Amino acid sequence: MAIDDSAFDLTGTYIQLDDGPDARPIPVGNDFWEKLGQRTDLRGGRLVMVGHQSADWPNWEMHPAGEEILYLISGALNLRSGM
Repeated sequence: MAIDDSAFDLTGTYIQLDDGPDARPIPVGNDFWEKLGQRTDLRGGRLVMVGHQSADWPNWEMHPAGEEILYLISGALNLRSGM
């Protein structure tokens, strides 16, 4: 069996953790969030990504069809409910 040692940058590729043992890289383009509701391949499991933030977000976001977990590696985080 050949070993796939290719790597990808998690800031430009998301990972789909399927319901089961599979994990798949999901390339992200400019229209990813716009077309997310049409993607039947992402309806199960969990979508994981890595992002860097160094300033306040200019607007609030909502996830009416799912939950979001923020994991802070360093620095400070202040979250307020938009409700």
